[in-house]
Amino acid sequence: MSDYSSRPLPHVPMDALSEVLQDFRLSGVNYGRCELRHPWSIAFPQQRLLRFHFVGQGPCWIYTEAEGWQELRDGDLVLLPQGIAHRLASAPDVVGDSLESCQVTKLGSNICEVVREGTGATSTLFCGSMALGVCALDPLITLMPPIIKGCDVAGNDPVMRPLLAAMTAEAAQPQMGSATILSRMADLLTARLIRCWVNCTGASTTGWLAAIRDPHIGRALAAMH
Repeated sequence: MSDYSSRPLPHVPMDALSEVLQDFRLSGVNYGRCELRHPWSIAFPQQRLLRFHFVGQGPCWIYTEAEGWQELRDGDLVLLPQGIAHRLASAPDVVGDSLESCQVTKLGSNICEVVREGTGATSTLFCGSMALGVCALDPLITLMPPIIKGCDVAGNDPVMRPLLAAMTAEAAQPQMGSATILSRMADLLTARLIRCWVNCTGASTTGWLAAIRDPHIGRALAAMH
């Protein structure tokens, strides 16, 4: 009987976007599961980080200088590729920074839980950041808009909605291992969101982004990386 386990696996050529996304979890990744009672507001300064915020449930608004206040609903995923300054809040009229009044507990080497007690409505969020450095993802990051909402680019992706629903359920009712499971889901959702954006850029795209979408040039780029 043949021993299939001893046979070498066939080499599958990696496409350019896969090559780019394989760096996604290798450099300075941090996650936070947040339970915040209204009223709350947290400011995020401009930093060289890719950030994402996922709303599991409860009131949440995001403010950026370019687009002002935008309401985020349960199951919304927001990506800020260039780490622009922004603010999250339970309502646009909440001022100050609530982070100092939060209790932060480390759940692992790169995962923490952030809790703000109170009597108002609870917002459950899962947030993450990745340090940007010299990696294959950087050229793509520079071409992306400062803020991307999952609902705007992922409408035709049949997998995003059930993934978001699963992440919403995991965030709303945490169990053993939830923080790690959420971090894995977040990696998958963010990578898929980036792919959705690449697919939505249109056939008229030129330059590096057009190259990464071309199957022949893309394979050459992957080999170079």
